[in-house]
Amino acid sequence: MRLAPCLPFLVPVTWLAFAACNDSSDPPPETLTCEVAASPEFCWTVAAVESVACIDSTMGNGTFNADRTACDYSDGSRVEFDEAVPDNPDLDHEWNFSVMAADGSECMRFEDTETSATIVSASGTVLYSLSGALGIDLECPDGELLHTGNGLNLFDCEEPDVVLPGYSFGGGGGSVSWQLQGATESVWSCGGP
Repeated sequence: MRLAPCLPFLVPVTWLAFAACNDSSDPPPETLTCEVAASPEFCWTVAAVESVACIDSTMGNGTFNADRTACDYSDGSRVEFDEAVPDNPDLDHEWNFSVMAADGSECMRFEDTETSATIVSASGTVLYSLSGALGIDLECPDGELLHTGNGLNLFDCEEPDVVLPGYSFGGGGGSVSWQLQGATESVWSCGGP
């Protein structure tokens, strides 16, 4: 999700909350609650855990190809990027990639735009989109629609395992690791050729 240029944004260490421009006057009910976001059945968490399982974590880091449009692992699994990954990606970098299992089948797809993100994993498609100034809408694989008018309220949850929908990435020296919130490990981690 790229930064929306019209309103402020917040960038905590593990979650990116973005603001967008939308004048909707009749918001949907609050269904993305602390209780939902803390559940292990929360669709974002399920997709994150499924995504991490695509690459065996014991493989270590993968290696970017020369033009940084793919990252190969020693077991044959691979991450294929729609555009080359910069050595040091900016916060507004749009992440669009597929994770291919060792047998060549697509295991996970992530698509990022200025106002939305889509995860396609084993259980189906999760669509994250901005709603109003600080709101979040999630459409889960089973068709359930989750909404909060203020995603920042999820920071105030008392439940210890609340998952805030989002992703994080980091690295240096040409290496990049990328993680979905809700997963305990990176979906992928790749170093320079």
